[in-house]
Amino acid sequence: MANPRRLLREQLKSAWMCMIRDAYDDQLINSERGMQVHFCVQLMKIFEDRKLPRRLFIEPTLTFDGKVLRSPDLLICDSGKVIGAIEFKYTPRQKSAFNKDLETLRLLSEVGGKTVTVANERYRGSGHAKQYSIAEDAVLSWAAIHVQDECPLPDENDLTTNARFLCLEARTRADASPELFANNEPIDSE
Repeated sequence: MANPRRLLREQLKSAWMCMIRDAYDDQLINSERGMQVHFCVQLMKIFEDRKLPRRLFIEPTLTFDGKVLRSPDLLICDSGKVIGAIEFKYTPRQKSAFNKDLETLRLLSEVGGKTVTVANERYRGSGHAKQYSIAEDAVLSWAAIHVQDECPLPDENDLTTNARFLCLEARTRADASPELFANNEPIDSE
C-alpha cells in the first residue's frame, strides 16, 4: 500500500492549508473545536466543488462488536465506508501531547475492513445509527497547530500500516504565519 487514498490525502492537505491561511491567520481559531469547524468548512467546499458525496461525523460514537471504540474528532465517509479519520490538536503555544490521539487511530486501523456503527448518542428523533465498514486504506490523520520540531510519526508498531498515516501540522512561531507540513514535508502554500 504505497500511497493509499491519494486523492483524499491531497484534499485533506488542501483543506488544512486553506484553514490555516484563512481562519488561523485571521485569528478566527481559538480552540480545538474552532479548528474542527473551520477545517470541516474547507473540506466540505472541496468535496462540493468536486461533486463528491461525503458525510462528515464530528466526534461520533463508534461501536464494534457491541463495544464502544474511542471516538475520533472527525470521521469521513463515502456512501458505505469510513475513508478517513482525523484527530485534532490545538496547542499553538506549546508542544502537543499525542499518545491518546495515536491510540485512537491505531484502534481504528485494527478494525479496518470490518463494520462499525456510527451514532450520535445525543440525537433525539426518528432515524437510526448508520453502519459503515472501515476501508482497509482509510487515511488516519493527526492534525495539529502547535510548537513542534517534527511530527510524532508512529513506529511500525504504533499503527499497523504507516502508509495510511497522515500528519498535518501548522508549526507556530513568533511574529510569523505557521509553517505547514504533511508527514514532516513542507506543504507549498502558494
